[in-house]
Amino acid sequence: MKGSVKAPFTFSRGRASVASSLPYRLLYDGDCGLCRRFVTWLAARDQQGRLQIAAYQDIPLPAQVRARARRSLQLIDPPGHREERGRAVLQTLALTGCTSINWLRLPPLIYLVDLGYCWVASHRELGSKWIQHREG
Repeated sequence: MKGSVKAPFTFSRGRASVASSLPYRLLYDGDCGLCRRFVTWLAARDQQGRLQIAAYQDIPLPAQVRARARRSLQLIDPPGHREERGRAVLQTLALTGCTSINWLRLPPLIYLVDLGYCWVASHRELGSKWIQHREG
């Protein structure tokens, strides 16, 4: 399955690396139903296999990375640079071919995207319950 974890994450000198040809690593909260639904949707659209997706709870991570992943989505590029919150969502969408929303990355819109992400993240328990209710 494209977009799934195919190799272990490793970290050295504070930067992420992975023994795989997949260039971007996406860390999400595996306990969050809303997050699981989003990454399932992303994995289905990752036709080029550009994402390696893992719940932060399922892999060994440095404490600082784990703490950040607990708070928000983390996208780590090949050199180890990290995007989080709304910026990670927009970059991940672009990687899966959704480039029509790239204009949202421009200031001041990116700040509104991050604000919206923070609002959704702070209410994700409610979103997860809503998804569970709809799925059965």
